[in-house]
Amino acid sequence: MSNVRLEYLNRYIEIIKNGNKLPSISALSQNGITRKHLDSHFGNIDNLRKEAKKISPKLFEGCIEESDYTSFEYSLSLIKQLKKYKRFVITSAVNGNDLNSGFYLSLKNYCKINKAKLLIIPCEDKSAVKNQFSKGWFFDPLIKDESFVFTETNLNSNISISSIRINVNQVDPNSGIGRLTHKQGSFIFGSPKQSLQYYPTSNLSFPRASMSTGVITNPKYDVHNRRTYISNKDHVLGAIIVEIESNEIYHFTQVQAETNGTFAHLGKAYSKNKVKSYKPEAFVLGDLHAGEHDMEALNCFLNVAKATGVKKLVLHDVFNGVSINHHEIDNLILRSKRSEKGELSLKEELRLTAEVLNDLMDKGFELIIVDSNHNDFLHRYLKAGTFIKEPNNYSTGVELTAAYLKGVDPLIYGLNKYGQLKSKIKFLTRHEDYLIQGIQLAAHGDLGANGKRNPSKSGIENAYGSAVVGHSHTPGILRDVFQVGTTSKLKLGYNVGSSSWSHTSCLVYNNGQRQLINSINGKYKI
Repeated sequence: MSNVRLEYLNRYIEIIKNGNKLPSISALSQNGITRKHLDSHFGNIDNLRKEAKKISPKLFEGCIEESDYTSFEYSLSLIKQLKKYKRFVITSAVNGNDLNSGFYLSLKNYCKINKAKLLIIPCEDKSAVKNQFSKGWFFDPLIKDESFVFTETNLNSNISISSIRINVNQVDPNSGIGRLTHKQGSFIFGSPKQSLQYYPTSNLSFPRASMSTGVITNPKYDVHNRRTYISNKDHVLGAIIVEIESNEIYHFTQVQAETNGTFAHLGKAYSKNKVKSYKPEAFVLGDLHAGEHDMEALNCFLNVAKATGVKKLVLHDVFNGVSINHHEIDNLILRSKRSEKGELSLKEELRLTAEVLNDLMDKGFELIIVDSNHNDFLHRYLKAGTFIKEPNNYSTGVELTAAYLKGVDPLIYGLNKYGQLKSKIKFLTRHEDYLIQGIQLAAHGDLGANGKRNPSKSGIENAYGSAVVGHSHTPGILRDVFQVGTTSKLKLGYNVGSSSWSHTSCLVYNNGQRQLINSINGKYKI
């Protein structure tokens, strides 16, 4: 080997030793290795790395070749491994970034205890490797023997790990890719941001979702420009846990980690060498809609609460308002059918709602009720004096209006008067906060900044910052906003055709970590 060639190799090795695992062409040039030098002495940067690896193999222990993970042999081997497991932990690692070893070891501890398989999706920070013409991947040697997923990988017929490469600096990882779910079903992709988006499907299918993982590597982005500054703020140490029930049915949830790697999952805190009980602070249920609630889903969520030890239930759209629904006032056919079922009595609906709440309190739960648009149906009904033309609701309307005129909330009055609530319930107003570690739980999701109606999750974020909301019946995650689904029946009179509704609720821990929990056919396996 010529002295000049050896000199370039030593310079390259020194760059790697100094922590730049993926030096760009400009970084090499600053150290005296120009593109011309590469071409004449090595052919390309890949060959330079291979030569350097022969000289200092330990320095390159975390270097993996993508071709080794896209071969037919590797794919076949991975498929065989996956068949041995029903539970998977899926996370990502950013190329060249430092491993959060605490989180990695905590995930390994979870996998050992719960017989799960860890799968890692590689992510690339394109801004950090600008002008680089190498396809090298550098990760901490601690994870070099883990199962990396570079190609499309099915977990069952309805969920897969996608080979889509999302730039780590993309503000919303789910942007523009939802239509793919109609072709390939739900899929998981790698990103340092944790996101979830549901998409409507046919009348008979469970809605499909695209979701990003979070990572096991620490943030290391250039903070001198807008996108990378935001990337540092949105970076999530996280993973998705998936449990396969059958070839068609799967369950999933998200976890996030503290900087030391500890993460909460279903009432337990996992760290690198132990697991201990860790009760959630609150459980935000999908919109209740008492009277049209799905008992199977509600019982499932109560089982989650029992298993995790959570005592506070945060409830949205408690009062359904079907007896006085202004959206149905001109639909004579529907109202006739409701009349035959005895569903047009306001007094009876208030009694039934109170019965549901009393049952929850009898089970030992503390109830926090969020002021919601369906709860507001009653205020609107009384303000309009609609009850004057409804003999069946006239006396109830008069009594509630009298209370309303005295400054008493008519819903609270009616629940106590006709349903006799057994214990004290915290009824939040539109002007109150209910915070857990800075997470706003008092917003329903129907109003954004300055009273804007039906805001997007981005609009909710602008209004409240970190929040858990309801309203849309479609769960999702966008940065610090988590949205629950519903606890109502999945088919009501107004969601005709394809639907993205889901039975989904959210566990909130007092360290700020959150988990969306799905009830699938009354089960929450994860």
